[in-house]
Amino acid sequence: MRIITFFFFFLAFCAAAQEVMVEPGKKFAPETHRTFRFGKSEIVTHKEDKKISDNALDKIIRETVEKEFSLKGISRDDAAGTLIVTYMAGSFHHSTIQQLGPLGTAPGQQGANITRDFDQGSLVIDVNEASGGALVWRVNSTMNTNIPDPRNAVSQVVARGFKKFGVPPKKKKKS
Repeated sequence: MRIITFFFFFLAFCAAAQEVMVEPGKKFAPETHRTFRFGKSEIVTHKEDKKISDNALDKIIRETVEKEFSLKGISRDDAAGTLIVTYMAGSFHHSTIQQLGPLGTAPGQQGANITRDFDQGSLVIDVNEASGGALVWRVNSTMNTNIPDPRNAVSQVVARGFKKFGVPPKKKKKS
């Protein structure tokens, strides 16, 4: 029973360590786009903070996006893709200090401080029309990058970010 409880708490913590926001473009018409290509993208991380090479991360992101698009019936065409997919990925080091206060200490003593060090990553994927460059879809995510498997983290972000891609947004009823 303890193992199952621990597993659920662990899953809740992992889900809280990742945030994915989706922004559909104003002129969202997925049925008109059946091909895509990759545009210029960039990875911005300090050399000393890199846990994976830029080429390896670029390959992971491109393979994951291509797989997700193929599941939606959109194929890659480097010569004449109607959608252009670009991304910006990076990470930076964070430190937070929290003062706990005098709880649990003897009278007159100061409380303890807790320092938490972690790396926070960001992945922003833009899908634009090749003709005109209008934004079709944007996935904006932040995540804890202290995880051992970057492929899994990227695939989760891409899956969550493009879950409703290809489905027109619901029109709001005027009241």
